[in-house]
Amino acid sequence: QQGVTAKDMILKLIGEHSASGGIGYSIEFAGQAVRDLEIEARLTLCNMTIEFGAFSGLVAPDEKTIAFVSNRTEEPDTNYNNSIWLVDADNADKGKNLIQLTTSPGTENSPTWHPNGKTIAYGSAPDVLGSHYATNHLAVIDVHGGEPRFLTKELDRNVSGLEFSNDGKYIYFELEDSAENHIARIPAGGGRITRPISGQISAGGYSLADNGALVARISMPKLPGELFIADEEGLRQLTRINEEFFSQIKLGETEE
Repeated sequence: QQGVTAKDMILKLIGEHSASGGIGYSIEFAGQAVRDLEIEARLTLCNMTIEFGAFSGLVAPDEKTIAFVSNRTEEPDTNYNNSIWLVDADNADKGKNLIQLTTSPGTENSPTWHPNGKTIAYGSAPDVLGSHYATNHLAVIDVHGGEPRFLTKELDRNVSGLEFSNDGKYIYFELEDSAENHIARIPAGGGRITRPISGQISAGGYSLADNGALVARISMPKLPGELFIADEEGLRQLTRINEEFFSQIKLGETEE
């Protein structure tokens, strides 16, 4: 209904279920009225769930909101201060209604939405003095803002290519390690890092299936890039594009 605001929605919930009706729950808001809300109104709706007694509120990501990276400092050519911003996808106000999500003086990159729309994972290199040599860490931040959580702060390795699992329990990423590139994952709330694809290889360009299987482009000392799948059966090669050519030549031995 035209004219309905985020505050109206919360007051309606409280009127029907009392101010304690949401105790013990996280609430996902959906429906046409919610989809019609602008981004600031959506954030108001989620923030006001505390008035309903709920633990948290969320609106699933859709075409309404876009997360992007931009350097909007006064002298962008003199620094690497890229930040994560949110903007309405329809851009009705020509970018005037922007929300700055991160405020680190370092550089941020690769924002990736959690499936529930409540948090965003991204790469962050907060070491300003490190410039191009600063380590790119994995960070997570609430879409309402606040302090980010660095999940790989103790890992002295660069991460890239972030992707949430479909159930939102894990964040997968490409991990640079000792001239090799692995595919790793970490619980979305932080914890132990595991490497579903590792070894003396260079892996990248991966895709994650609904069942947790990984398909990635992998090259080895004697094998140019081919597609491999990693699932419960282990790591298996899928394509053999260069097999005929390499059957006709002899490669030299490589050493570490």
